[in-house]
Parts: sequence; structure tokens; C-alpha cells
Amino acid sequence: MSPPGTVHYKQLPEYQVGRSRRLSGILLTSIGGGVSLLSVSIGAMLRGGCFYESCSDASDYFLVGGLIGLGVSLGVGLPLWVSGQRKINAARRSWSARMVSSLGVAPTRSGGVQLSSSWRF
Repeated sequence: MSPPGTVHYKQLPEYQVGRSRRLSGILLTSIGGGVSLLSVSIGAMLRGGCFYESCSDASDYFLVGGLIGLGVSLGVGLPLWVSGQRKINAARRSWSARMVSSLGVAPTRSGGVQLSSSWRF
């Protein structure tokens, strides 16, 4: 547990933005991929079991809609996912760069040596 007054990297605004961006990218990719797969499979079922002209038009709409949905979900969801993860990694790196340590050696009046160390977060 961190002492009071210290800031953990999960409290940084960059981390929060990256986390929400990554989560929305994961959800958009997952839901869009599932809906697109369902739409393409319905279109394929309609195409295979129907011999009428009006039915083949409906299957074409399902197939095209599914492919457009898949393209949009992959074209928007994956970049959100990746950029969110990059923001999270940047927040972790910036937090770890804030930690500074120093080690000092100084003589004492009695002729000994005094070692000192300091840590700053």
C-alpha cells in the first residue's frame, strides 16, 4: 500500500483515458464482429434455401451489411484498442520515470563515513 500523498499510476489521467479507450475498442470489436458474423450467416442461409428473386435480394442485403459492419468494427474497434493500450503503457512509463533515488556519502566529525539515501516519488 502506498503512503498517503503518493499518486499511483492508475490514478493518472492518461491511464484513465487509455483504459476507457481500450475497453471501448474491445467492446466495439467484439460486438461488431459477432453481429457481422450473425448477419453474414443469416444471409448465407437465406441465399442457400431460397429460389425466389425477392429472397435473394434480402440475402444480399444481409451479406453486404455484415461485411460493412465487420469492416467498421475492425476499422474503428482495433485502433481504439491499440491506442488505449499505448496510453496505458505511456502512463506506466511516465510514472516509473518520476521515481528518483540518490545515494550520498559524507564524512562525519568523528572521522567515520555516513551513508544516506533518499527516494522521491
